[in-house]
Amino acid sequence: TSFTAGEMADISGDHYVALPPLIAALDTNNSSDKQDVEVTLAATLSTVGTLQIECVSTSLPQQRWHVEFQIRRDLANQARQYQPDIVELPEYYTQASSKIETVYGQSKKQANPKVVKSLRNDLEKILGRRDSWDIAVLRALFDDLLQAESKRRRSAAHERNWFNLAGFGLRPGFGAPLDEWRIEQLWPLYEKGVQFNNETQTWGSWWSLWRRVAGGLNQTQQQQLFNDISHYIDPIALTKRKLMAELKTKSYDDMIRLVAALEQLPESTKHQIGDWLLIRLQKSTETVTTWWALGRIGSRIPFHGSTHNVVAKEKVNEWINQLLEINWDKNKHAAFATVMLARMSGDRSRDVDDDIRKRIITKLGISKSPASWVSLVKEFKQLDEADTQRVFGEALPSGLKLID
Repeated sequence: TSFTAGEMADISGDHYVALPPLIAALDTNNSSDKQDVEVTLAATLSTVGTLQIECVSTSLPQQRWHVEFQIRRDLANQARQYQPDIVELPEYYTQASSKIETVYGQSKKQANPKVVKSLRNDLEKILGRRDSWDIAVLRALFDDLLQAESKRRRSAAHERNWFNLAGFGLRPGFGAPLDEWRIEQLWPLYEKGVQFNNETQTWGSWWSLWRRVAGGLNQTQQQQLFNDISHYIDPIALTKRKLMAELKTKSYDDMIRLVAALEQLPESTKHQIGDWLLIRLQKSTETVTTWWALGRIGSRIPFHGSTHNVVAKEKVNEWINQLLEINWDKNKHAAFATVMLARMSGDRSRDVDDDIRKRIITKLGISKSPASWVSLVKEFKQLDEADTQRVFGEALPSGLKLID
């Protein structure tokens, strides 16, 4: 198809393929400090028939940059090429990349089972403790694993490790350049499902993968996840032997963690989930994770979702009244679930009623709950690292900050 200069072209058809966004850090030649520069794009046709693009500064006189495109077959290297140099990979990351290549790049016959099982420990020996890996290392790790996705089916250990490390590398699904593109590459994996589906640990890793990246999933994707696991969470499942038998393999505890992280679900769906969880919590056999999930699903301050989908305070008041009837001296999980539900947001339309808040604070004092819990209910405050991990189930990547 040919076009004339200035003609508007429709690119919605099948003739065009979306490429990952291009992100570059350019030298201004004026300062060693990194800064934002507003530019316009100028495009010309070169003498050899290729498109030459330049970024022209709107504020710095005579400042322009030539933008070069490189086509790479290696997906991980391609993604890294687009990363800005604001944070750089440590030189020793190449050793970690080689470890991943050893496990997922060689032929199945060459793969050493012991190396597969020790991959996480080997990576920590090279890169340090996992909780110290910064966003650049984590995303590079994910990019390497994404390149090797087809090799995850070699064994249960391969698949389990892949789910664990890929989810850890891309968490929380946003916050770094190209994360939206990475999610687009990852989501088709959901349709493929689990290969070694008789392994409970593999199912747990599978659900953990989607929980960790839930912040990057759109409402349609989160709804599909919920639709596929809702019949296991519905209390009716407790009366069905087949579903209960399946849950022994499919890691119900991790399903509960996942559903709590689906903040894009409609408010009405969250009402239903919360009611289901309270019914299930009447059984002494219910996992303690369900208390946390109840608090997360009814949180006043979402992590990645819209405030439009926050559960109405009238419904949360109803849930809290039930939790206030529980002995918190014997059940600290119920106490913290209440704290999560009543955490102060500063928005009166979302915050629980004042009389309920006073009752919670009083009961927290009587049950000798931590002062930090009382503070979360009493006043609006930013979460510290420990509170973030407790409220959202996992720490944020090093260098990524939560802004309420």
